[in-house]
Amino acid sequence: VAAVKSSDSSQASTVKKDQFEVGDEFFEKKEWKRAILSYQKYRDANPRGKKFADATYKIGISFQEIGLKDEARTFYDEVIAKFPQSAEAKKARTRLKSLKK
Repeated sequence: VAAVKSSDSSQASTVKKDQFEVGDEFFEKKEWKRAILSYQKYRDANPRGKKFADATYKIGISFQEIGLKDEARTFYDEVIAKFPQSAEAKKARTRLKSLKK
């Protein structure tokens, strides 16, 4: 039973790590809603993850692509607030400017 439990927990952590990659796959296919869900699962599981800023930024893009500008703005603002010096923040600022048009 212990062996089964340990393999289950290792699979669970593997699944969490893969959520970002799953999100990227949906993102590339332009399956925006599924990408948002996957990136959000990544963010929930990895609040200090290396790809948190990227996931947050890509959620913003996904919302923008489906026409939800206010939601997109919220995620762009979060990237800028939490990661002001990041490449994602720079891209988010550019996207925010385009949203105001």
